[in-house]
Amino acid sequence: MQEINVTDGVFGTFRPADNKHPRTGYYLSDQEYEALVNRINAAEYNVTVFRKEYDRQFAELTAEHQQTVKDKENDKQELALRITELESAISREKDLNRNLLRICRERANSDRNLRPKKGHSGYLILSAQQKIRKVKQGREYAEEQYWEARIQTPYPTELPSEQVEQLVITEVPIEDLLGTHTKQKLLLKANYQAGYWECIYSYNIDK
Repeated sequence: MQEINVTDGVFGTFRPADNKHPRTGYYLSDQEYEALVNRINAAEYNVTVFRKEYDRQFAELTAEHQQTVKDKENDKQELALRITELESAISREKDLNRNLLRICRERANSDRNLRPKKGHSGYLILSAQQKIRKVKQGREYAEEQYWEARIQTPYPTELPSEQVEQLVITEVPIEDLLGTHTKQKLLLKANYQAGYWECIYSYNIDK
């Protein structure tokens, strides 16, 4: 490649550039020109290949992302459906459990001649006894009176104690049965002879 000075004119001439004639361009031989064209063509080809590869990978990543979003949406819908099914199953179980407990209570009321059979709570006071216990007051012990009530539940001894305890805590109309009081302790007792669970309340009468 040779540096040249192009002379302006109708036809234009060029001469080698020197101190008197500054460079205005380059002269390429056929081989140099062909090599330059080949380099340009190769660069353009590489750009085209790179662009195609870029488009291909971009399309793949876009498709993967869309599939991931779709899968997540499907998973979300499946989870929501599963939650709905579980909630429905839990609701059915609760309804079934309530019905079974209601039947159990009505049957117990009928067996014990409690009326009305369907309206009675099913809890029956068997006894209420005044007792005395010793409590420490400083260095001395003093006697304190309290009451202990035995209440028969409508639930058979076949039921687990944990379930009966929860039922007693939520169902016993204690103020209706015993009046205003301060409850101190609740104990359960399985009376296998009678066939029912009993709850024993220790409490003080509010004055």
